[in-house]
Amino acid sequence: MALMIDKRKYELSIIVPVTKMHGRLDNFKKMVEDISNFSIQLIVVHDINDDKTGRELQIVLKNNKNIKLIEGKYGSAGGARNAGLELVNSEWIGFWDSDDKPEVEQYLDLVAKIKKEQNLVGYGNFLKISAMPKKLQKSKNSFNVEGATNSLKPYKNPGIWRWIFASEVLKNTRFPNLKLGEDVCFLFSTLQKVDKITKSSQVVYKYFVDNPLQSTELWKNDTRIFLVIKFMNENFISNQKNQNIAIGLLVNQFYSSLKLDKLRYKAISIKLFIKIFFKMNLSEKKLCVKLLITIPLNFLET
Repeated sequence: MALMIDKRKYELSIIVPVTKMHGRLDNFKKMVEDISNFSIQLIVVHDINDDKTGRELQIVLKNNKNIKLIEGKYGSAGGARNAGLELVNSEWIGFWDSDDKPEVEQYLDLVAKIKKEQNLVGYGNFLKISAMPKKLQKSKNSFNVEGATNSLKPYKNPGIWRWIFASEVLKNTRFPNLKLGEDVCFLFSTLQKVDKITKSSQVVYKYFVDNPLQSTELWKNDTRIFLVIKFMNENFISNQKNQNIAIGLLVNQFYSSLKLDKLRYKAISIKLFIKIFFKMNLSEKKLCVKLLITIPLNFLET
C-alpha cells in the first residue's frame, strides 16, 4: 500500500553535496540552469574544505530563489546529504553529484511514472562518461560519450543519483557515517521498506568517471570498504520486501572487498558475509548463491 504523501512547496528536491570543487563547477552551473524552469528545489550542501569553492558557489547561485545553500563541516558526502534532508520541502527526493549531468526532463518523467504506478521509489538508466581525453582512456574500463554504457541492474550499478524516493519513505532514514559506500548502505536499508519499485529505461543521468579527484577514485582499494558489509550485517532483516536488490548489493560489495590487497580485511569481509548468509531464509539463500554464480567472474579482475 502506498504511503500518504503530504502536499509540499516543490514537486522534487535534489540534494547536491559539494566539496573541494574550486575551478570544476562547469557541470554544476549547467545543472543550476537546467532546473530553473521546473518545480525543483536544489539543496546545495557545501562541506567546507577550502576557501575558494564557497565563493564560486555564491556567484553561481546568486538570485536563484529555488536553491538553498548551506555550508559547514560534514565530513563526508553522506553527512552532507543528511544535512540536506533536513531542509526538504517536496513530495519527492533525489541526490545528484556536482560534477555530473542529470537529464532533468527525463528525471521528472521518472517521477511521473512512479506516481502513475502508485509506487514510492523508482530508478532510471544512465550513461557512464569518461572525463579523460580519448587518447588516455583505457579501452576496457573507460567510456567516452560515443562509447558510454548503461545498465538497469541496480545492484551492479546502484548509483544513488539514478534513484527517486517519496519523501515519506526517507522520513526516518539517513546515510551512515562512512566515507565509502554510504550510498550503497542507504539503498540497502531503504529499499527493504517498499513493496514495489518503478523502473525506467530512459537515461536520467550522465555519470562522469576517471577523474582522479573523484571520491570514487580516491577511495579505490581502501580497506574501510569492509565497513559497508559490517553495516549490511547489522541491518539485514530476513523476509523483507525487496531482498533481490538488497542481496544483489551485498554480493556485489562482497566481491569488491575481495579485491582488497590486505588479507586481513578480506578475511573480515568473508566472516561478515557468512554471518549474513545464515540470517537468510531458504529462498534468500538460493538467490544469494545464484547471484554469487551469475555475477560475472571478471568483476574481480576489473
